[in-house]
Amino acid sequence: MTPSKIESPFTTSQVARICKVSPSTVIKWVDGGLLKGYRIPGSRHRRILRECLIEFLEEHGMPLGVLGGKE
Repeated sequence: MTPSKIESPFTTSQVARICKVSPSTVIKWVDGGLLKGYRIPGSRHRRILRECLIEFLEEHGMPLGVLGGKE
């Protein structure tokens, strides 16, 4: 049995670098519901799934950059 490729969710800092904004902007997007993400239980940290980030970038006309679109 071959293990499937499991991608780690992005941190707010990683998304900020991709979108060329500050991490606090990404936090506002997640908390405001503009970008689908979740908080790690018992923590202040947020995570964003790849497909949610791609959807957000496409909806807002932002370049996909290193993501390169859906696989």
